[in-house]
This record gives sequence, structure tokens and C-alpha cells, in this order.
Amino acid sequence: MTLRKKAPVAKTPHAKRSAKSPARETIELPDEATLTELGRRLKLSTTQVVHLRITLQHVHADLADHQANRVYSERTEIVRRLKLVEKALADLNNACRQHAKHIGHFPSEFLGAVGAMLTFAAMNDALGQDRMPRQVDRTIQECITAGGIRSVEQIESLTQPAREALAIQYGAELVPAIIARLHAPLKTWVDLNRLNRGGSKANLARLYLVTCLAQSAPEIIRRKASRSQTGPFVRLCEAVLPACGIDAKGVEKVIERMIQPTPKKAKG
Repeated sequence: MTLRKKAPVAKTPHAKRSAKSPARETIELPDEATLTELGRRLKLSTTQVVHLRITLQHVHADLADHQANRVYSERTEIVRRLKLVEKALADLNNACRQHAKHIGHFPSEFLGAVGAMLTFAAMNDALGQDRMPRQVDRTIQECITAGGIRSVEQIESLTQPAREALAIQYGAELVPAIIARLHAPLKTWVDLNRLNRGGSKANLARLYLVTCLAQSAPEIIRRKASRSQTGPFVRLCEAVLPACGIDAKGVEKVIERMIQPTPKKAKG
């Protein structure tokens, strides 16, 4: 009896791809011990860890909603209408910036409502300087130490009067900022949907997690997300992604594509 030789397996472009871990569409929520360790490694205050926890909870919920919508029979129509709303918000965002100098004369009830929707970190980011009253910061720290604060919602309730007063004073800068914040998640969704067209499946969970960490960077690391490969935002992502079950390899390249370089100021 003669043995039949096995035909050599032809190498295909997909051979290496199968060895890679599959693209993930969700994240794991780290437990309290892991969050505490992340805070220690990244030198975050208790308040910053609270912001990180809430950001990860929102990412987890958003990705779950995204997965649910994928199997919804009318998803195509939802995507079409979402894009229309995103474009309308983009137009409103541009209009607010063009007419910003007049917004400060809008009714105080309107401007106060803007302050109620923005955190102090977001206000400081929009104004380009720290405007948070020191007494408010001390009050927050005392409440956290006493165990009276466990969520961002409680912090927002405690600081709402001071934030409303600040918004009335600086409404011209803050109104465009909140419109931009409302627009950003929809723009991100549209961009992610565009990335997932054709070719290999994008790691949606990683893209969205990094995007949300970038948006929350002012609250979590007290500064804007930057493209610097040795900066605090890259270190944040490299620490948080594995804690959420996401591969952090190459995340600096994702950040570089996501964040636009800061334009250089013209000399003279």
C-alpha cells in the first residue's frame, strides 16, 4: 500500500491574520481594585479616578447600544438620520463660533443652563485657564475624603451653582464649547462607521475607548489629549486599555491618526 503525500498547504494572505486576536466590539469594566491600581500607577487623584470610572461605564454602555443597533432591522435608516443630525450640529457649531461675541448678551437663564451642563474641567478647557473657585475644589475633596461622593453626578450637583455663575460671566466662550461637545460623539460615531466599511474589521472597541478617553482627558489627567508618544495621554491609554481587555499594542499610532497636530503659531 502506498501512502498518499499530503498536498502542501498554499499560503494565503489570511494565514497571518488568523493568528491575530479577533477585533473586539466591547470592553471589560475593571473592578475597583484595578481602578485603584490604575490611579496609583498614573498618579491620579481620587476625583480623577472617579472621572475615569464614569468614562469607562459610558463607553461600555455605548458599545452595548451600538451592538444592539447592528441587528436592528432599520439600522440603515437610523444611520442615515444620525448623519443628518450630525451635519446639523456641525452647522450649529460653526454658527455659534461665528456669532460668539453676541452670545454673552443672551438671557442669564440660558447661560446658566449651559453652566449646569459643563464640568469645571470643560469650562477651564474652553476658557484656556483655570476658573474653578478654590473653595469649590476644597469642598469636593472634603466630601470625597468623607465618603460622601461616589459619582460624577454628585459632584455636578454640589458644584452646579458655581458653574452657573461662571457660565453667565463667560457665556460667549462656553456656548460654542458645549455645542462642540454635543457634536463630537455623533461625529465620532460617523467616523467610526466610515472606518468599518470594507477591508478587515476595525477594532471598534479600541477606537471608541481611545476616542472617549481623549474627550475626557481634561477631567482624568487634567490636560488635553496630545499626540506625543511619551506624553500622559499615551500613558493613560497604554494602562487603561489592557485593564479593559483591549490590546494596547500600536495605540500610539491610533492616537496619532485621531488627534490633529497643533498648528504652529506664525512668527512675528
